[in-house]
Amino acid sequence: MNKKLLTLVLFAAMPLVACGNDNPGTQGGGGGGGGGGGDADIKVTFNMSQLLVDQEDLSSKTIEQSGVQIKFAKGTGTSAPKYYAESDQVPYSAARLYASNTMTFTASTTMKEVKITCGLWDNKDGSFTASTGTIQANADKSVETWTGSNETFTLTVAEKQRRVVTVEVTLGKGQGGGGGGGGGGETVTLQSVANKLKSLWSKYSPDLDHDTDEYGEFYNVYFFVEGDYRETEASTQTLLSLGTSLLTDEFELVYEAEWDSDWLMLDAYYMVGEEIIVEIQAYADTESGGGWVDSWIY
Repeated sequence: MNKKLLTLVLFAAMPLVACGNDNPGTQGGGGGGGGGGGDADIKVTFNMSQLLVDQEDLSSKTIEQSGVQIKFAKGTGTSAPKYYAESDQVPYSAARLYASNTMTFTASTTMKEVKITCGLWDNKDGSFTASTGTIQANADKSVETWTGSNETFTLTVAEKQRRVVTVEVTLGKGQGGGGGGGGGGETVTLQSVANKLKSLWSKYSPDLDHDTDEYGEFYNVYFFVEGDYRETEASTQTLLSLGTSLLTDEFELVYEAEWDSDWLMLDAYYMVGEEIIVEIQAYADTESGGGWVDSWIY
């Protein structure tokens, strides 16, 4: 992170173009469209692969989207809940909850339905029980659906385990309608951006690190590719494009650095929302003949 301080100074001095919406830390959703949404159900989606880090202990983890919270806990179980990313052995990313682990849902408005999509594994799939309302699984246990009318409730794994891939929460009609603009956005965090970038670069099997230095918290997503990459501007530009060409619209390019003949690398700087900086750099590894694409999210 030897360039991080320089980057922060650079961005403080740059007149940046407006990045999306007017709400720091949120993105997407497209607004409420005036007062017309008051009778429509509002759905809030949690994708575990975008919100959690591989092999993260979830014993006291809380995730939040659009005012809805899910809090994981060990409960009275002997094993702690844990998140595992997709691997050669398991073809999906999931939060694994073991017997007696819990998920507590909390919202500022009434929840009427929660649909939990789970990955299946070797006949070890259990089921949830609900503290209130009712919950029912489909035939193969790949989806469990809770129904009720509550602002908070807890699901407990009754036996074996559940591997939660996504959760869709439906809030009751008339909740959060009206007032245009800014509605339906998802909270953007350093972690969610890092997970998103790792997903976008999945074809290169990237690594993800998380740490804190004297300038604050950061995430590092990076990958190595084999090939005849040289310490030249043209070769490094080709290398950089491997990463930047896969970015989606929420990554807004704000600055491209010129070829650095001292560092022998190229940098491109992106903003996600109005606060998160994503620096992507590329450089050749002459000893191995390949190259690195590196990113710093802060």
